[in-house]
Amino acid sequence: MGTIASSGIGSGLDVAGLVQKLVTAEGAPKSARLDQQEAQVQGKLSALGTLKAALAKFQDTVTALKSLDKFQGRQTTLSTPDFLTATTDSTAVPGSYAVEVQQLASAQKLQSGTFASGATVVGTGTLQITAGGQVFALDIDDTNSTLAGIAAAINSSAAGGKVMATVISGATEARLTITARDTGLANAVTITQSGGDGGLVKLEFPPSGSGLTQLSPPLDARVLVDGILATSATNTISGAVTGVTLNVSQANALGETTTINVDYNRTATRKSVGDFVTAYNAVVDAVKSVASYNASTKQGGPLFGDTGVLNVGDQLRRILSSSVPGVNAATNMLAEVGISAGLDGKLSLNSARLDAAFNANFDGVGQLFAADKVGVAVKLGTLLDQYVGTDGLFDKRTETLNASIKDITDQRSALTDRLSELQARYTKQFNALDTLLAQLQSTSTYLTQQLGNLPGFK
Repeated sequence: MGTIASSGIGSGLDVAGLVQKLVTAEGAPKSARLDQQEAQVQGKLSALGTLKAALAKFQDTVTALKSLDKFQGRQTTLSTPDFLTATTDSTAVPGSYAVEVQQLASAQKLQSGTFASGATVVGTGTLQITAGGQVFALDIDDTNSTLAGIAAAINSSAAGGKVMATVISGATEARLTITARDTGLANAVTITQSGGDGGLVKLEFPPSGSGLTQLSPPLDARVLVDGILATSATNTISGAVTGVTLNVSQANALGETTTINVDYNRTATRKSVGDFVTAYNAVVDAVKSVASYNASTKQGGPLFGDTGVLNVGDQLRRILSSSVPGVNAATNMLAEVGISAGLDGKLSLNSARLDAAFNANFDGVGQLFAADKVGVAVKLGTLLDQYVGTDGLFDKRTETLNASIKDITDQRSALTDRLSELQARYTKQFNALDTLLAQLQSTSTYLTQQLGNLPGFK
């Protein structure tokens, strides 16, 4: 509202004060109602945010349990880390395995005879390079017939994907080295030449005369697993033990072994289950804080009686207390593995009973949480997505409440405009009254003066 410039100049009336009191009296009830409405909506927004945060954190713990592969994780320990590392997936069978690394995989490396320098002409013709089961033909002519030119031609051709060529130059000599890019026998390199001036014979392998010599042979990695030989073209060996991948880094001494122990990853799974219980209890606390009724103050929380909150609570409890079809009876309910609900609605975890369930049927506990479509965590994940997922029910509720805030803001703006108009009208009316009073006072003063001038008037 605008300010009032006039204040009863003619009559002495407090025009500004009168107008302000009238405008305030007109707008105060409506403004108070809008304040109350906004406070209620803001309270609901804050309460929704609190509840959504608790549900989202619970959803994170559910996600960690609804994948059977993650739940049924395995862990490995090694008697020594010096020779290999091992990783596992959920197909690995718990057990102990003795592994002897006999040989690491290596890439073949070839080297030419001595040339005066990289600029020395070797010859012309066609080089045929076979590597990794592929054959590549390179034309060598007068433009690239030097040692350095041939190395560049190899690297820039399709053959460069399988081998790399380098000129190594010393004080008085230069040599060409050709190295397979991949390890293993399957990536062995052979080089033949044909046509041209015959000079390329110096780069043949196996040599027919003065060709390349082998600095390093192509080797497959070789390991004995419980005495059974397994090989690989790389230093990663998969399939020797189901679900276990070996990465070898150093050969053992003859007869020396590294013991690999594979077991269920109970530690990580136990933590995931504990986090699940803690996060659910935080949801119960959040619901209580925003939707309960305080009998002593006779006031309900911002979301007291809210249908959406009641629904999500009921559905969560229903899933947590239901049995999972198709799962062994000993592990088909949370209560069977040590997770039970108290009178306050919160879950408690009996660690001893959970460990006993792990020992009896670790995979069965995994099925309880992660069985396809029916596992507890799977069903909870689907439910929580509906509420706290993108464009879920909580997002829609938030949009509705924000729209209410905007509507209240619009009503405030309209009220301000109406009161400004009212203020202007009252000001105009009181200023007119002030002018009239001033005129009457002036007339009264004049008449008094005239009457005072009449003969005999006292």
